[in-house]
Amino acid sequence: MTISLDVLEHLGVGLYSNVPAVLSEAVANAWDADAQHVWIDTTQPNTITMEDDGHGMSIDDANNR
Repeated sequence: MTISLDVLEHLGVGLYSNVPAVLSEAVANAWDADAQHVWIDTTQPNTITMEDDGHGMSIDDANNR
């Protein structure tokens, strides 16, 4: 899944004070999904890519929740 930081800012207005807080929440969500590892890549300009090996939601869960 790819999400623009602009979208995160729009959806997270009032929930998160800055990008590190959003990243922290994303890592916490990965751990909630039983991830053993979370990889964060900041090597591309203006891009943060996160991956984890957790057991996330199905496509139906993501679309319906």
